[in-house]
Amino acid sequence: MPYNSDHTFVTPTYSGAGNTELTVSWAGGNNAKVLNIPESIVSGLTEINLGSSVGNTKPLVINVIESDGDEDDDITLDLDLPPLTPSTYKFVLYNFTNTEGTITIERDISGTIFAPFATVVTKGEVHGAVIAKQWTHEGGLVENGTNHVFNATIEWAP
Repeated sequence: MPYNSDHTFVTPTYSGAGNTELTVSWAGGNNAKVLNIPESIVSGLTEINLGSSVGNTKPLVINVIESDGDEDDDITLDLDLPPLTPSTYKFVLYNFTNTEGTITIERDISGTIFAPFATVVTKGEVHGAVIAKQWTHEGGLVENGTNHVFNATIEWAP
């Protein structure tokens, strides 16, 4: 995948029983950050720790990658996502572009969920936006004002 020096791609480290905790250490200060997580791993996570990597000047894109060739798989996220501040919500994008099944998010989430071919079910608070084929919200606050919806520029090299 082409990218220029303003972007940081990383390979996360997994820990905990059954690799249930993901920790990411970033280099490059306020560069745009891209994290690719295989779908087969993301459903088993209980925690994502991004440290102090989420800033309020450059985007963070978390790509959930289809790993077994079956886009109809369902994904359940029952994990502690990184706590974000309102100034960073608009810089975080959870990207499920190939998922065609159901994505269930059991806890609070901050940032924009992009899942254009999937059904998304949220059960906690949503601080951001949901872009999906279908969305069902089963509880908690929804904040999707101007400062909550993904609003960042991602510049890719030609």
